[in-house]
Amino acid sequence: MDSPFIPLGSGQVLPWETHPSLTVLHQLKLFNFPVPNGIILINPKISNTGLSSSLLEELEEEVRQRELKSALTLMAFSNDPTLAVYNHSCTVSSVGSAIGEAIQFFEMDTRLDFLILEEIPGSARGRVFSQAGFIDDHLEFQLGVSADLMPVTTVSIGKLAAGETQLQGDFRGRVQQLLRSVRRALGEDNWALSWLDTGETIFITSIEKLLSSNGIHDIFLPIPRLEILPEKPTPLEGSLISGCSAKLFQYFHHWAPELWEGRPFVTWQENQIKFNVSLLIDFVRSFGLPTSSLQTLVPSHPISVTPLNKIRLWRNLPRLIRFLHHLTLSPGIAKKTAQKLSEFTTHPEKTFSELFHEWQTIIISSSHSLYRLTDLFLFSSYFSSFHFFAAKIEKKARESEEALRDSIKKALTNIHQAIRVKSLGWYSRGLLPSDESIWQLTAEQILAIESQLE
Repeated sequence: MDSPFIPLGSGQVLPWETHPSLTVLHQLKLFNFPVPNGIILINPKISNTGLSSSLLEELEEEVRQRELKSALTLMAFSNDPTLAVYNHSCTVSSVGSAIGEAIQFFEMDTRLDFLILEEIPGSARGRVFSQAGFIDDHLEFQLGVSADLMPVTTVSIGKLAAGETQLQGDFRGRVQQLLRSVRRALGEDNWALSWLDTGETIFITSIEKLLSSNGIHDIFLPIPRLEILPEKPTPLEGSLISGCSAKLFQYFHHWAPELWEGRPFVTWQENQIKFNVSLLIDFVRSFGLPTSSLQTLVPSHPISVTPLNKIRLWRNLPRLIRFLHHLTLSPGIAKKTAQKLSEFTTHPEKTFSELFHEWQTIIISSSHSLYRLTDLFLFSSYFSSFHFFAAKIEKKARESEEALRDSIKKALTNIHQAIRVKSLGWYSRGLLPSDESIWQLTAEQILAIESQLE
């Protein structure tokens, strides 16, 4: 490479060791995304104090030739993507000292690349997180100029899909449109962007690909309506149900495949079984429907009501019709599930592994039937004017739900009794301090003990 200086967004390919965030920003500039002008300095020879005087003079001359504004931002990237990116405001005359501070920041002998980015004055700035499997993007912003910024405000803004226009007329709408373009160019993933809005144009000042969303913006609450849950769940029960999280969510993922199935749906937290309310909200919103009906699931916890999205509703109307038709079959499906569960038997001669598998199979199959019935009650509120629908279908649904819940209790009671017998055997062998202590262990702990006994 003849020169260490590369104009940001030029067609020149960066070395493979370059930090992914710098590479993506370079690509976006090349694709004519709104990224400020800048200069990339690739792996220069540096000392503990910074650049050599000759290289620093070349850099300052490069900045002038590129006609970058006097206000600059220096960003330093190591070849380790797990390390933070150094970010510091500077000028043409102070860029050398800023590089020296960046070297001290990393405190290690590592490869460093630098980006000198032109600062653009703006009336709003912040970060936004676009996560795969979420209906919303999560926005952090500050209003005001650099010298007088207001406190950070955090809000959610709906993702824009093809054919949708911005939902707000201010910078939030421009953020929505920008993120839609980024997802279209780079793919649906977990992106974190820093942005700056001038009042007319919004610029990307940095971009980072997050490894996982992990439900970071999700709200988890107990929803007894969704499952047959004990009043005071034990660690064993909690671990078994939370272990079904991905398979329990498959019912919703089938009808809303854009929701990422890696988001946890049910967890064992604070000695409670909690459900991902945000995921249920996103499920309803994926059709474009308002979320007011979900308040009946969590009456003690107010949720923000999202209004009807007409564009999204019309685009998803065929899927919604298929889904509603499937809901009309819910009573019959629930009755068949109840009949199968009523015939279920087991015995304590089976291993804990086999008993736990039976338990989870019952939970998954019965829960999917309960979800269908719950959705029937929720979605019927949108069509309450059709009294014949409400009267006939809901009556059958209530009868089926009662039969299903009774059969689930009986089936789980059979497994509970088998576990009690096995726990007595372990207690008699001195493996447990008491026969009831089995319920204070998680499924993973019990299976670990069982594997050691084999």
